[in-house]
Amino acid sequence: MAKYPNEIFEPREKENRPGVTYDPNKKTVLFVEDIKTLDDEVKAIETELGTNPKGDFSSVKERLEKLAAVAIVPFKKGSWVHTPIVGSTASTSKFANILYCFAFLVPVKTSFDKIGIRVQGAYAGGLIRVGIYNDNGNIWPGDLIPGTEREFSTDTSGDKIADIDVTLEPGIYWLAFLQNASVNLFFRANAYLFAPLGSSSPIDRSMNTVSRGFNYNSLPASFGNTGTIDFSDVPVSLRVKP
Repeated sequence: MAKYPNEIFEPREKENRPGVTYDPNKKTVLFVEDIKTLDDEVKAIETELGTNPKGDFSSVKERLEKLAAVAIVPFKKGSWVHTPIVGSTASTSKFANILYCFAFLVPVKTSFDKIGIRVQGAYAGGLIRVGIYNDNGNIWPGDLIPGTEREFSTDTSGDKIADIDVTLEPGIYWLAFLQNASVNLFFRANAYLFAPLGSSSPIDRSMNTVSRGFNYNSLPASFGNTGTIDFSDVPVSLRVKP
């Protein structure tokens, strides 16, 4: 049997615990059954991982971390990201006083430093609130993540960007959007690659959005348990911290 994880050298150095006096007359008894059990456990580990589980890496931990990084592709640092979509951009609008939450997948632990939208047509007096909700565990918006809510004016057109400072663990999140008037915005349109709400039949479009009526105000601390499931273009983006 191969020695695991490295060569075993004899004699081994032993150091007494502080406050413990070595007693040469004291014996430690090891039973054959104990040694056989340990031997079986080592063989099982070697069978599962091989005799060199760390491979060319400095440790098993480093190897597993590198494998995870390859298996799950992270976001590019400094880039803007949103719900994965296949298609072109489009100029359209959302209804006022409707709280929209768009499903958003974070593949690996990621830090974000900005949140933004693009106003296509200026609308005097228009206001938009955005933020990030966590998932309640049932593919449904849960609680608003502290420090992610921001408000934008639509008095002028163009990109509206605000600083945030949030680190998200891998999982599903929801990009929130609420406005007091139907403002013309720039969206990423068409088919969705990430629509975890599914569909009601084999040929229907998969759903990526939950919405409910909510008069314009600060975003609610919790989305609530009721809402309309739909598919929707996504106006909100996050920037990955460089």
